[in-house]
Amino acid sequence: MTSQEIRSRIESLTEQLVAKYHPEKIILFGSAARESDVINDVDVFIVKDDVPALGAERIR
Repeated sequence: MTSQEIRSRIESLTEQLVAKYHPEKIILFGSAARESDVINDVDVFIVKDDVPALGAERIR
């Protein structure tokens, strides 16, 4: 898969996350966030103000 194809999939994922979860922010980090030629995985951090109780307990 080319870098352009991966970036296109990241954009699609971002759109899906925004539509379903309405996050405050989505932060892309790791190799996909840099202008790297090799992207092994995609790391995202989702910031959301209203975390369900189940999600909050998993974090603790």
